[in-house]
Amino acid sequence: MKLFSVLLVFLILVNCTSFHSTNNNLREYFKIADNLLMNGEKKELSDFTYQNLFPNVKHLDKNKKARVLNYLQISQDSVYLSIAKRYIKNNTSKISKCTLDSSSISYYNELTSCKSSDYDSLRNNFREIMYRDQYYRQLPDKYFTGTKAAIDSIMSVIIDNDNQNRESIKKALSKYSFKKIAENDCDCSLLKTVWFVAQHSDSDVPFQKEILEMFSRPYPNIKPQYYTYLTDRINMNEGKKQIYGTQMRLNPKTKKMEISPVKNPKKIDQLRFRNNLIDLQVYLNFTNKPDQK
Repeated sequence: MKLFSVLLVFLILVNCTSFHSTNNNLREYFKIADNLLMNGEKKELSDFTYQNLFPNVKHLDKNKKARVLNYLQISQDSVYLSIAKRYIKNNTSKISKCTLDSSSISYYNELTSCKSSDYDSLRNNFREIMYRDQYYRQLPDKYFTGTKAAIDSIMSVIIDNDNQNRESIKKALSKYSFKKIAENDCDCSLLKTVWFVAQHSDSDVPFQKEILEMFSRPYPNIKPQYYTYLTDRINMNEGKKQIYGTQMRLNPKTKKMEISPVKNPKKIDQLRFRNNLIDLQVYLNFTNKPDQK
């Protein structure tokens, strides 16, 4: 009996060590893949994914599985497209649909017969909200003259639009409920719009917290980034340090983007990997490339 207990403990330790090693290898593989993605090396990314990430897909959660499939298909190589399609067909319940790329989401819906025509009106409404959100945020690039008056004028327009969008989202949530919107988000655009509007509602932190609580619920089609980004946004608005390192700022001395203060810098890479976020240093390097400015 004693020998059996010793062997059992030994096997548990071996399995834990093996899992830890596999997890570290996967983190390193994703880091390499992220770097290829940010550098626009699509063929290299598909090849690397097929050789290193796809063989380990069984070890990954639903969101990372979808991410691997996106990386595999990014070169549009017919062989890789076929492999990804076959995997989606055989594993729909094991993949986070809304983490897939748009063409894969459409294929996923064909397989699962996801139809929500009753929500077409809401989808059109949300599409308009998203358009306005992005349109007004491009105004500074088009009309910025450098004067305080110009800045104040543009920001006033952006804030007014954000307020209108927020009220539209509140009305939609009141009419349909968050649960129904999540369950009928076939093309994954509805929750994305809710998230965008919440992110840009810095003047209404209680609203942001309300949406954050909704994103913490076990409903379908909620991407990890909705929760992580909004958590950090709220913390920043309340003068706290962020958790996941999603919010950045311009360093006035170096003129480079840097991560805003985080609560636990030593574990930031682990937290980002766990929540399906791109490696932080890879993202910073990409953000500060000369051609990204």
